[in-house]
Amino acid sequence: MTIKTSRGALTMRFADNVGAKALRELLQKDSITVKMSDYGNFEKVGPLGQSLSTDNRQMDTGPGDVVLYQGNQICIFYGDNSWSYTPLGKVEGATRESMLQVLGEGDVEVTLSLQ
Repeated sequence: MTIKTSRGALTMRFADNVGAKALRELLQKDSITVKMSDYGNFEKVGPLGQSLSTDNRQMDTGPGDVVLYQGNQICIFYGDNSWSYTPLGKVEGATRESMLQVLGEGDVEVTLSLQ
């Protein structure tokens, strides 16, 4: 999956679970644009506009982790956290700096696509 902002793009590898499969199926129809905000100085979070299947588990996240929160919000991590999420995928080789270079500070519009 490609994660694009006005500052650049990231490539995510999908996880193997029902939430990631549901997101991939959704993106096969069209790209999704999500307005995301900073939360806790470790993630960007925004509403998907619909609920996806979940496979929540307690997990430790780090830069590059992309997860589904409460079934209808996507979180892209540039820092660390521990909570119950459905993993959607991982931006390989991500660091806090590389994630913030593309995500920036404050609110950002992110487009998710399979291209």
